[in-house]
Amino acid sequence: MAVPYVFKTQAGPLLLSQLDANFAALSPANVTVATLPSAVTAGTGAVMFVIDATATTFASIVAGGGANPVPVYSDGNNWRIG
Repeated sequence: MAVPYVFKTQAGPLLLSQLDANFAALSPANVTVATLPSAVTAGTGAVMFVIDATATTFASIVAGGGANPVPVYSDGNNWRIG
């Protein structure tokens, strides 16, 4: 089943209308906390993957300098683990 996906990019929205949900995997970029874009700029719902979180507690605000790889999401103001 093909489903539409819309991604926010710096150049504007990117629509991938023929991405097959049965075979596709989305891989967020692996970055350090220090190199995350602003959560405000990224917007609510943006997802990244950091490689240096100090904690792994779900929904806590992420801090860098640790050794934990975790997914993070923007709540519109902060990057949170999850």
